[in-house]
Amino acid sequence: YRKFFPDFIFWMCREQKYRIVLVDPKGAEHTNAEHKIDGYKKLFENAAAAREFAYQAPHGKKWKVSLRLFMYNPQSNAPEKYSRYWTDSPAAVFCDK
Repeated sequence: YRKFFPDFIFWMCREQKYRIVLVDPKGAEHTNAEHKIDGYKKLFENAAAAREFAYQAPHGKKWKVSLRLFMYNPQSNAPEKYSRYWTDSPAAVFCDK
């Protein structure tokens, strides 16, 4: 995971929630995509669900922070094990689900 460098990082904020979205455009033939997904899962998921982190700013405001990973490719043939990380929809990257 020390070599985990997504191509795009989007920070979205609504009320007191931060949503950080990591997007990496990939072809399914790129085998390092699976290594990135495995590293992401190890760092940022519990029981196949995104972990939520608490952050308290120096001025006292409390935030909830969650992360999502998307491998973007309109013609992906990702293995079933990793299919939920692949999308061909830009809208999926920015929705709250």
